[in-house]
Amino acid sequence: MFYSDYYLKRSFKIPTFLSLLIVGILTVLMSRYLSMSTPIQAAKQPVKKIVISNVSAEQVAIFWQSNQNEPGFILYGTDKDSLDKSAFDVREETKASAVRANHYVVLKDLVENTPYYFKPSNGKEVYVTKQKEPYHFNTTRKSQTVNSLKPAYGKVVSKNSRALANAIVILTVKGAHPLSSISKITGEWLVPLNGIIDVQTGLLTVPTANDPVQIDVYSEAAEQSNIKVPIDKVSPIAETITIGKNYDFTQKTEVLAAQTSASPKKSNLISFP
Repeated sequence: MFYSDYYLKRSFKIPTFLSLLIVGILTVLMSRYLSMSTPIQAAKQPVKKIVISNVSAEQVAIFWQSNQNEPGFILYGTDKDSLDKSAFDVREETKASAVRANHYVVLKDLVENTPYYFKPSNGKEVYVTKQKEPYHFNTTRKSQTVNSLKPAYGKVVSKNSRALANAIVILTVKGAHPLSSISKITGEWLVPLNGIIDVQTGLLTVPTANDPVQIDVYSEAAEQSNIKVPIDKVSPIAETITIGKNYDFTQKTEVLAAQTSASPKKSNLISFP
């Protein structure tokens, strides 16, 4: 009896509350890892839109629109059957993904001249192509060549003239990979043009001054603006863009035709000096 009392007194036991705390933490971490790294199934509906942009030797930006507000992150890797890496929206301070319809993820530290595969996910489902395959892209080779084009920049506002933050801006030059950025809290946006990559060759290309540029702006409220402008007129864009209106700066006159997306048959003439 004396020996058993002595042994029990000296035996170390983890307090019950500490045991429950450890189990709880492990459970949360495991469920979070499983839900975000191994989504259950492919989504029944495809994404509304997906754009692979800012393609370079070491990073790529991916923008997609989901059919509803939901979390969003990217599963990716060099083996399409084993997407072992994940990346989250650039606007998130932590891995906890905010609920939104417009998602923008930058994949960094990639290997040059390498094919990559990826699937957008909301944590429960993954999005794939119509052929039920992962999306894919190729990184470019590292290049010592740069062009001297000034960046495209401008400002976007809401219909009540307030600065529009977190708008996705996609700039496309014919025959090249798209370029992209996100508007700041001031509504200002900037897209560098020193990395225009030819889709066919994967090499840096320099458009001529009059080459047309297509700029698409997407708001979180499902509004969109389309701007057509010569590349020598993008630094800056001549007018502040009001989301929901379409602009054509390729006209030779000093009258700019702009129309709201909701009423494409009606147009408002906007004059500028």
